[in-house]
Amino acid sequence: MDSRTIRKECLDILQRMKELPPADADRLRADEAADLDLINLSFDSLTLLDFCLELEERTGLIIEPADVLAETTLNAVVKLLADRGQAGNR
Repeated sequence: MDSRTIRKECLDILQRMKELPPADADRLRADEAADLDLINLSFDSLTLLDFCLELEERTGLIIEPADVLAETTLNAVVKLLADRGQAGNR
């Protein structure tokens, strides 16, 4: 799965979870260089787990909550997953 698709899935999930206002999601979709600090969202541990599980389901790539906490930004999480996909590490 390519990074554009992964980014779209992340943004769709965040918007569905009401963690990201529609205007911010639209801005991030329009500008692929724009980034989002995931740590500043109102994630509690359960919300973070839900985000990871839904992202895994949509992409087929494994992501742990610790990955999100370590990478901290949307672009870093997208890159991590894209790299895993290319390496065949599902």
